[in-house]
Amino acid sequence: MEMIPWNIEIFQFLNNLIFFDPWFDNLVTFFAASLGQILIIFAVFFVLFHKYWHEEENLSKKEIIKIWIKESFVFLASAAAAWLITFFIKDALHIQRPFLALADANLLFEHGGGEDSFPSGHATFFAALSMAIFFYHRRVGWIYFLCTFLISLSRVIAGLHFPLDILAGWVIGIASAILFRVIVYRKPVLSGENSFFGVSRRPTGREAALRQQAETATPKKEFSPDSYDIESQ
Repeated sequence: MEMIPWNIEIFQFLNNLIFFDPWFDNLVTFFAASLGQILIIFAVFFVLFHKYWHEEENLSKKEIIKIWIKESFVFLASAAAAWLITFFIKDALHIQRPFLALADANLLFEHGGGEDSFPSGHATFFAALSMAIFFYHRRVGWIYFLCTFLISLSRVIAGLHFPLDILAGWVIGIASAILFRVIVYRKPVLSGENSFFGVSRRPTGREAALRQQAETATPKKEFSPDSYDIESQ
């Protein structure tokens, strides 16, 4: 595949940031190689214990387990499908990693993975995981998206991926999570009142209090012809 100029230029700019400050290099190494493992561990706990968050909704144990199974399927299927899609694309295209394709590329740490670069497996997997978590918990999802961005950016800086590898991974991962969300719940992702990408959000705090106050307020007087004085002509 022909090299895209902007893809190389952005990579070279970011890749040239390393080997100047040991502290910065160590931080990039941590984000690129270790942060993902921490995210996976926390995601496992999220999947296992997320069902208990529904207990405050006064659901039965059977209903909670049913919800948990659906949510767990979206998590696992999204991440697994994203990884498989990435595997087959890499196997079909065989686009080399930057440190193999470019003579002047810097490699921050020893890489034990494959030689194929496009798309980024890390970007794909964690984008899918982040989107799946975002469906059920916005704040945790945003944290995962931020961490996914740091992982992806760091792997470009470290010399393991081109920017285009990352962008393709994000698209595949997010699309995978959205697809399985639609399959499981059988409704459009953007459907539902007070929802954002399928995230049904209960109002909390001041918003919940205001809504409750509005619902218990005295209803407006309905229209009645007798309530108006009509001028006789």
